Formats: sequence, C-alpha cells, structure tokens
Amino acid sequence: MSASGHRLFVALWPTDELRRAMEERTRPYAASGRPIPAANLHLTLAFLGSVPDSRIDDARVAIANVAVQPFGIVLKELQWWQSQALVCWAPEPSAALLELVQRLHSALRSNGFELEDRAFKAHVTVVRDAYDKPELKPISELRWQVQTIELIESRRPSNDRSAGSVYRIF
Repeated sequence: MSASGHRLFVALWPTDELRRAMEERTRPYAASGRPIPAANLHLTLAFLGSVPDSRIDDARVAIANVAVQPFGIVLKELQWWQSQALVCWAPEPSAALLELVQRLHSALRSNGFELEDRAFKAHVTVVRDAYDKPELKPISELRWQVQTIELIESRRPSNDRSAGSVYRIF
C-alpha cells in the first residue's frame, strides 16, 4: 500500500482462457499503441480511486451485497476511441450488465464511496495511446459468461515508472 491508500476498482474479471483469446485476436493491433498485457484485461464497473486500509472492508461489504445473476457478454467488435486514444472491445451493454452496474454503484455510494459522475460505457481496453486510427478488421466473436465481480488493486512497479500498472484481485 502507498501512503495514500490502495488504488482500487471493481471489475468483471475474465478467465485466463478468455484473456488469452482476447490477446490472440487483438495482437495485430499491438503496434498501434501500448498493448495491455493479457493478465490485465478486464471490464471496469466502478473506479474507487485511493482507498485507505480502514475502508477496504467497507468496499468488500458493498460488493458482497450485490448479487450477480449470471449473464453473457459477446465481444465481437473492436472500436477506436479517438478521444481516449484506445482500441477496445465495446460490447453492447445488456440490460443485465446495466442493472448490475446500477446496483453496484448504489451499494458503493450507500457505503460512503464517491464515484465518477460520468455515464458507464462498457469496454475492455486492449491498446492504450493509439493516436493513429488502426484499420480495424472483423474479429471472430468471444463469449464471456459473467458470474462474479471482483475488487481489483492497481499498482505501478516502484522501480520502473515507464511500466504500466499491474492489476490483481484484492
């Protein structure tokens, strides 16, 4: 932990097999920017920011109180978001996903967490800093069966500031 707390977010966390498939299908776009390592691929539901040790249990309780009814996500199209310089999978948000996000945000706010005030936009970032639009070609779809949500910690290696963050289930 840093002096200011743990940098945390809540996410859908794919299986290792699904992550490998995501990376394999998006490998051709790695040269268009900074590719996200397969181990870090996820779909963020809520960003908590820096959370002190004294609030970790509050976050866990809020998350535990959000029942996840299993549902599927289909990843079938890559998009380039110029405003954020991202290449990402951007699934159509299903009613089940949107309802999960609403219940999660409500539970977190009820437990005293302040969340970003922007609209939820479902995506899995695969390349950052993609300042030139890559030629996006059709990709065979992937199916993701969602069953749980996870509290994730984001850490930057202290010895290498140029390295990206490392994510782990917290």
